[in-house]
Amino acid sequence: MKHKQQRRVLTLGSNVIKPFNANEVNANIQRALNDFKRPDSILIKMGGGQEDQQEAMMFLLSALGASFGLILIILMIQFNSIGKTFIIISEILFSIIGVFPGCKHFRDDYYYSNDGRRYYSTGGGSGT
Repeated sequence: MKHKQQRRVLTLGSNVIKPFNANEVNANIQRALNDFKRPDSILIKMGGGQEDQQEAMMFLLSALGASFGLILIILMIQFNSIGKTFIIISEILFSIIGVFPGCKHFRDDYYYSNDGRRYYSTGGGSGT
């Protein structure tokens, strides 16, 4: 038992063994904690890997949004047209949409590539 900001804090920890999935175990623990009856003065909070994962996800989503916005601005400045910008963005979107069903149909992993052709074809190139 430790004290943080004049509150008693009890920390529990464990390792997840091989056949189990850490995310599933954490979801089961969270469900059990939600069903646990406790007084209002007690706060139960899960931390550790979940906090790091959530923080990384929020950062990556904000970086994705910022980069997409920057791409839109650059395309609008370059082509001096909002319509052409959305046509280009839709072409990229349809190219990606076309690659994933093809990989699923041929039971190919979309990330598997020896020479980077799949990434190039995802970007709209010929792949050769």
